[in-house]
Amino acid sequence: KLSLNVRNNPAMPYWIEPFLKPHAKPLEQVPQHSHLEGHEWFFCRHGDGIQAVGQWRRPVVPGQLLMIPAGNPHVFYPGANGCQCDVVMVNPKYLSAES
Repeated sequence: KLSLNVRNNPAMPYWIEPFLKPHAKPLEQVPQHSHLEGHEWFFCRHGDGIQAVGQWRRPVVPGQLLMIPAGNPHVFYPGANGCQCDVVMVNPKYLSAES
């Protein structure tokens, strides 16, 4: 589990490669969280799960890339065998096209 220090660090971008273990609770009982300072890019390498963003749900399989906009409550719910993923956090100010 990531600490709030890392999850909400405005000094972005940063990259992590966690192995997410299955939850013991049903998806509806797992709290969602948000990142106020950055968009989350989530890439599933191995395993599977469900990405929940608010009330929206999407099955996730290897090779899928999802982007969760900054400030949106979300949680990834790993499948029975877990999920190896890449997570990149990018502050929107770094995406500006200004010169």
